[in-house]
Amino acid sequence: MGRRHWLCASACTPGDENTNGDCVGGSCQYSCKLGFGSCDGDDTTCEVDFSADGDCGACGKSCATAECTSLGDEYACNDPIDIAAGTDHTCALRADGSVWCWGVNTFGQLGTASGVQMEPFPGKMDLPAIRFTRIEAFSGRTCALSEEGELHCTVQGNNQSPPVHQDLGQVVHDFSVGSQICVLSDDNGNTPGCFTSSSAGSPSLSSVGAAGAKRVASGGGHVCVIRSNDHVQCHGSNDFGQAGDASLNAVSAPGFEITSFEAAGLGAGAQHTCALDKAGALRCWGSNMDRQSGGFSSVQPDPVVIATNVARYIAGPRHNALLPSGAAELWAWGDNATFQVAETGTDRQTPAEYRSIAGTILDVANGGGHTCVLLETGVITCWGTGTSGQLGNGSLSTSAAAVDVEWN
Repeated sequence: MGRRHWLCASACTPGDENTNGDCVGGSCQYSCKLGFGSCDGDDTTCEVDFSADGDCGACGKSCATAECTSLGDEYACNDPIDIAAGTDHTCALRADGSVWCWGVNTFGQLGTASGVQMEPFPGKMDLPAIRFTRIEAFSGRTCALSEEGELHCTVQGNNQSPPVHQDLGQVVHDFSVGSQICVLSDDNGNTPGCFTSSSAGSPSLSSVGAAGAKRVASGGGHVCVIRSNDHVQCHGSNDFGQAGDASLNAVSAPGFEITSFEAAGLGAGAQHTCALDKAGALRCWGSNMDRQSGGFSSVQPDPVVIATNVARYIAGPRHNALLPSGAAELWAWGDNATFQVAETGTDRQTPAEYRSIAGTILDVANGGGHTCVLLETGVITCWGTGTSGQLGNGSLSTSAAAVDVEWN
């Protein structure tokens, strides 16, 4: 029987056991117990289980992964919130902070306990039981950053079960995974530091730039940072001008400083670099063998503006993608050997809309020959090279058409 208060005309009796009823300010107020909700318009009953897929946390809410989970004081879909791609593998960060990967596992980049050489469906990485908030991948490595700033990375060259991983042991603000894993952290005063160690434990960092850097990007053999003055500075391999030095000679740390613009975003491919300036223009330089730098010469050390009104840039080893400001579109250019930037044709020199994407794009990941997008619905859809299972749909076939990742 409901509790009656002298301010209310009648007892505030809930319609079922999943509902709380109380007198507030002279009127009955009803609320649902954790995990339940009302979908029939009658607020005296909470007849729907909000902990189940189909009504996950809200009426009619279905999950892309078919998994509804408790996140704090509410239920929500345990769907992907971030994605990353290496050469032949792909990973997703899910809402509960866990990391799932699929594709080739020759170097242990999937981080799963199975020790398999290849996995065409998502499998959970064997990581410490902490919440991760960001992931990155490159070639045969995968790294995940926790909400406390802990960086954990798979050890390249080891696919044993259970997998071996590295814990940097520092509080990391920014990181990038390339041929080297480079970080900005409290411990080194945001002086860029990189490591390439392939053994377990806490690797030693080599300082590669000036203190106070804002962003870092690691490519195939070069590293770039956005300095405190917003200039881009690069060092390392420069045979295609990817470090920005027209001499094409290798550049020693701290690097060659590009002073022609102020950068707000940065990304590095295998042999090229792109930066987003504060006005939303995208500039690229370095190798243009696959048209990834947007110019006409195969070697391009000078930054060239290839797009304006850019909201976000996503680097790949030999192809790139961008999200234009104010438009629900995906634009891509560069290597198209396996349809990663266009459904037909050859390499694309300038950014153009790849395909119409049904839904809002939250994230993009470019692999060696494949591309994946994460939609607001939690669905991940991929296309391009699939011979190692990197498309995540159970197939080992290349696909020009977009296919959805399957969670089994």
